[in-house]
Amino acid sequence: MSEPSIIWEVQLDTRWMKFGPKESLVIEKAYQGGKMGCFIKVKFNNQVKKYQIDLKKMVQINCQTKFVRKIRRVKAMLIVNVTDKKKNLPPKKILANVTEWKVVKDLKSLEGDRCSICLCDFYEPEEEENTNLIEEDGPKLIDEEEIGENEDNNNNNNNNNNNNNNNNNDDSDDIYHPANYEAQDEDTVVLKCEHKFCVGCIVNWYNHSSSGKDFIRCPECNNVFGVRMGNQPDGEMKVVIHKPGYLPLSGYDNVGTIEIFYLIPDGIQGDEHQNPGQPYAGTSRTAYLPYNKEGKEVLKKLQTAWVRKLIFTVGTSVTSGRENTVVWNGIHHKTKTSGGASNYGYPDNDYFNRVSSELADKGVK
Repeated sequence: MSEPSIIWEVQLDTRWMKFGPKESLVIEKAYQGGKMGCFIKVKFNNQVKKYQIDLKKMVQINCQTKFVRKIRRVKAMLIVNVTDKKKNLPPKKILANVTEWKVVKDLKSLEGDRCSICLCDFYEPEEEENTNLIEEDGPKLIDEEEIGENEDNNNNNNNNNNNNNNNNNDDSDDIYHPANYEAQDEDTVVLKCEHKFCVGCIVNWYNHSSSGKDFIRCPECNNVFGVRMGNQPDGEMKVVIHKPGYLPLSGYDNVGTIEIFYLIPDGIQGDEHQNPGQPYAGTSRTAYLPYNKEGKEVLKKLQTAWVRKLIFTVGTSVTSGRENTVVWNGIHHKTKTSGGASNYGYPDNDYFNRVSSELADKGVK
């Protein structure tokens, strides 16, 4: 879910850091009341420091050292992810819902096709007996009248066969079971991507790859059906839009900047994580996108990925080697405004194609 939010931030060298919820509430209350300023207390390294907030000059003043820092009030969009509730549906029910599969009734229509998992043929035609035996008395002579009668009969039979074929082509009910039919393991199903599988095979594939989840990846084409959910811990994602020139990205100087804040606090790992019951270290990250067509499209996908708990996971940090910590989950972000691709910044001409491909691989398109 998402909702509008006001955040107050203080400038630390080249980056902005938001105030805590209590401090932001005090400052916002003073701002809404038309006051010139207020005082706040911030606990830092087991020490309580007092600051004066000057809302006319928009600065923070350390009451002890008199050091001054800029502050700002930002309208942001807050996207909160909520732990999904398991439905505990049987695998066949889940697969029928997410793939919208059709259960084949007329196996003859699948002649020549086979299941790509077990490689069995869906339909094996029976061998017909050879009735074209030569009579012992030799070939029988047919007179002209008999030939004419046979031709008329053949034409009538062909017309009847053509009519029957046309009726079969128009009526898919003859090929598939009705939607309320309960599939059996020995049945054959056709997924939305038109790939065909034995019911027992596709259920086993689901149990080994996505057990208990509301999605499956087609073994043949890798399309994701359903909504893929990750194991990202609960947290919040905030989005701020800056005007052109305020926080420019290299190569995008003439457009605004989308600034994304991720915050996941420390917590305890659940059953969906590697070490259930053990604590994990949270994280806070900032990422950037240009405020143009491509950037807005990627932002929309990232918001969907966030709600589906796909952006982060709990694991081992590649950079620090620290275990049981929140880490990126294979969707690359630009965490710097400049420096190029090698420094996780801009410009990077291929970034939008790469990140869109990574999102699509997780079912976000």
